[in-house]
Amino acid sequence: MTQQTLQYVINANVAGFVSAIGQAEAKYSQALQGMSDKASRIQLFEKTQESAKQAAQEFFKLKEQTASYQLALAGARAPLQQFQQAMAAVELTTRQSAVEVGHQRSALKPLEEALKTATSAYTSIRKEAIQAGGTAEDFAGEIAQAKRQLDSATTALSQHKAAMEKSASEYTANKEALAAYKSQLATVTKPVKDLENQLATAERQLVQTELKMRA
Repeated sequence: MTQQTLQYVINANVAGFVSAIGQAEAKYSQALQGMSDKASRIQLFEKTQESAKQAAQEFFKLKEQTASYQLALAGARAPLQQFQQAMAAVELTTRQSAVEVGHQRSALKPLEEALKTATSAYTSIRKEAIQAGGTAEDFAGEIAQAKRQLDSATTALSQHKAAMEKSASEYTANKEALAAYKSQLATVTKPVKDLENQLATAERQLVQTELKMRA
C-alpha cells in the first residue's frame, strides 16, 4: 500500500480513493492495451513471414514441376511427331495408290479393245485364206503378222491386269495401314495432351503464386 493510499484510508477519503483507483486502472489498461497491440503486430508479422515462406516454397515447387512438365512434354512430342510423320507418309502413299489404280482402270478398256481387234483380225485373215482356197504360203505373211499383233495385245492386257492386281493389293495394304494409324492416333496423342494441360495448369499456378508473393 502506497503512502498516498494509506492517507486516503486514514482520512476516510473515499471519493479520492475511488478516483485514484480509476486513474490507476486507466493507466495500466493503456499499458496492457499497448502490450496487446504490440503482441498482435508481432503475431501478424510472424504470420506474414510464415505465409511468405509458404508462398516461396510453393513457388519453387511449382517452378520445378513446370520445368519437369516441359522436359516430359518435349520427350513425349518427339515420338508423337514421328508417328504423325509416318502416318502422313502412309496417307500420301494411299492417295497415290488410289490414283494409280484409277489410271490403270481407265487404261484397261483400250487394251481390251485392242485385243478384241487383234483377235478379230487374226480370225478374219484365216477365214479369208480358207475361203480363197489358196495355199498356206499365200497368206503366211498376213497370218503371221495378225498373230504377232494378237500375241502382243494378249501380253499387254495380261501384264496390265497383273499390274492392276499388284496396285490394288498395295492400295488395300496402304488403306489398312492408314486405318491402323488412325485407330492409334488418339491413344498416342492423349499423353501429350495430358502433359500440355498439366503444364498449362502449373504455369497458371506459378503466375498466381508469383503475384501473391509480390502483393
